[in-house]
Amino acid sequence: MEIIQYFDTLTYLPATYFAYDAAADVINYDDGRLEDANGRLCLLHETAHALLGHVSFEADIELFVMELRAWQKTRELAALFDVAIDQVFVTDCLASYEQWLTARATCPDCANFCLNKTMSTFACWRCGCQWRVNDRRDCAVRRWRIGDSVRSGTQKPA
Repeated sequence: MEIIQYFDTLTYLPATYFAYDAAADVINYDDGRLEDANGRLCLLHETAHALLGHVSFEADIELFVMELRAWQKTRELAALFDVAIDQVFVTDCLASYEQWLTARATCPDCANFCLNKTMSTFACWRCGCQWRVNDRRDCAVRRWRIGDSVRSGTQKPA
């Protein structure tokens, strides 16, 4: 594939999905989808993450900003390789991150939108509720209220 050959300093690994693994510095790609324009867009998008040096983030909003920047870089790369941009596809991809972020950051008590305290904990500035969330982005968001006695481990499901 022309894209993979062009970026010969990057490591690409055939898989059943598209993802940039920053820890291993490997771009996983679904070889069966590369004939499709959106499949090539996904490959370019994950390549963009690698080229931009997207390694880690401290807060959910940083992840969303990295996604925006990667899609911006993807547009530049798509022009280089004459890959059509399907704006609906890009919007759907970004919307999935927005939905994930919103599900994590919405207070289970008053529905206020909040920012992370840590990678997996949130606190509402409006009502004082605190909760923790699961870290995975590839499954449903789960939230657990943190009780008044955090040291005792008392937690109520959200």
